[in-house]
Amino acid sequence: MDAEKNENLRELVEKFVETKEVQSYISDIQAGEQILRDHPAPEPDDMLIANIKAEIALHVLPRKAAQFRQVLYKAVAIAAAVVIISVISVGLFERQIVLHPWYRRLNWVRFSIAWSRIWRLSEQE
Repeated sequence: MDAEKNENLRELVEKFVETKEVQSYISDIQAGEQILRDHPAPEPDDMLIANIKAEIALHVLPRKAAQFRQVLYKAVAIAAAVVIISVISVGLFERQIVLHPWYRRLNWVRFSIAWSRIWRLSEQE
């Protein structure tokens, strides 16, 4: 596994530097890894982790509430627009029928005249 790691590192370094400098870069990287292994970083104590989580929760919760309110406001606005459009459409439709009752009869008369002409033309052929 270590040989495969070194080969992958060599291929990667060769992409960025000239061939004669590759070994120098690889030895620097391996020395840095050895220093990190010899001197591990101390782990944070549980109280520090709890404080960080509490701080994050204080900042995240208001954002989630604001996002929820924003989505809710958009949904209410869309619902209000749909209701307004529906009321206006129904009002116009009812007004059209009430104000112009002759309109339906006129359309049926036009349709029946046109249909009778088409019928006569088909009979003549």
